[in-house]
Amino acid sequence: MGYFRLFCELSASNMQVRTYLEAKTGSVFLSITFRKKRFYLSTGLHSDKKFTGTEIPGSASKRHRLRQIVNDCEDYMNLNPKETVNQMRQHLKDLISGSQTAENSLSGIIAQFGKLRPSAGTVAVYLLTSRRVDEFDKSATLEDIDHKWLDAFYKHELDKGRMVNGIAIDMRNIRAAINWAIDNGMTDNYPFRRYRIKSEATRKRNMSDSQLRELKKHQGSVYVDVMLLLVYLRGINISDLLDATWGQIEGDRLEYRRNKTGQLFDVKIEPEARAIIERYKGTEHVLYFMDRSRDYHTFLRNMNRRIKKIVPGISSYWSRHTVASIASQLDVPTDVIGRILGHADPAHSTTNIYINFDMSKVDRAMRQVIDYINRI
Repeated sequence: MGYFRLFCELSASNMQVRTYLEAKTGSVFLSITFRKKRFYLSTGLHSDKKFTGTEIPGSASKRHRLRQIVNDCEDYMNLNPKETVNQMRQHLKDLISGSQTAENSLSGIIAQFGKLRPSAGTVAVYLLTSRRVDEFDKSATLEDIDHKWLDAFYKHELDKGRMVNGIAIDMRNIRAAINWAIDNGMTDNYPFRRYRIKSEATRKRNMSDSQLRELKKHQGSVYVDVMLLLVYLRGINISDLLDATWGQIEGDRLEYRRNKTGQLFDVKIEPEARAIIERYKGTEHVLYFMDRSRDYHTFLRNMNRRIKKIVPGISSYWSRHTVASIASQLDVPTDVIGRILGHADPAHSTTNIYINFDMSKVDRAMRQVIDYINRI
C-alpha cells in the first residue's frame, strides 16, 4: 500500500494500533493487528508532512482528533477481546466514522443522545451501542422495549463472546438514552423499572502499603515522581496532568476539565505535589514533557514499563483507585471520596443542584491520604 511506519506499538500482546501515512496521497491510516491478523482503516485525516507519534501537523483540533481515534480504538479492543477479526474491523470502522442510523429508531435515539455528550470518547461509545442495537433489531422503537427485549439483547451480545461488563456499558447507555427520551416527551415507556443490569466484580487496582513503600524507594526517578504526583493530585488522569498549563494554576489550586468527561476539577496542590512540579517545571505546560513533545502516549507507555519493573502489575491508572482505597481506610465519608474522584451522588442528584459542596472537606481528606503515604 506504500505506507511507511510513523508510530510504534501502542498495545501489548496480539493487539496493536499503529498510525501509517500513505506517502502518495498523504492519507493517514490506522494499522490494526488483532488476533494475529492485520487490517487498515482510514482515519479521514491527511498530512503533507511526515510526523511522529500522533502529532499530526496542523491545527490543535486535528491533533486531538487523531489522538482520540487511537485512544478509542485501543479502548474498544481492550474491552472486546473475544470479537472475531471481521467484527472488530467493522466496529472500529463504525467507531471512527460514526455510522448513521434512522433517527426515529431506538438506535437512532441512542445516537442522538450520545452526540450530546461532552467528550468525543463518550460520543464514540454511544455510537457503538447504537450500532449494536441496530444490528440486533434495526426496527426497534422506544415503545418496543421491555424486559423480554432487554434480555434478548443481552443474550445476543453474550453469545457473540462479549464480556459481561462490556455489555453492561451498552445497557446503561440504552437506559440513559431512554431517560433522555422520556424527559423530552418522546415516550412514556420505561423498560428498566425493576430490571437489574448484570455486571461482574472487577479486580481492584489499588496499591498496597508494601507496593507504595517499594515505589517510594525510587523517588527522584521521573516516572515514579509522576506516578506519585498523580496520587497527590486526587488521582488525576495522566493526559489531564500532561496537558495542564500554567494558566490553569492560581495560587495553590489547579483547575482543569477532565479530557474524558469534560467535568471541571479544582484540586489543591499540596507541598508534596508542588515539590514534584518544581522539579519538572515546564514553560507552557506545568510539566516540561509536553513542551518537548505533544505525544503523551509515548510518555505513558514508557512510564508504565518503568513502573511495572519496580512494582509488577501496576500502571498509572492505579493512582485513582489507590486514593479511594486509602481514603476509605481512613474512614473518609463515602460522599467525600466520591467528590475526590469527581463522582456526583446519584441518590441526591437533584439536591446537589442546590447545594454548593464544601470542597474543604475534599482538601482535608486528601491531606489525610498524603500524610498516610508519608508514614508508610
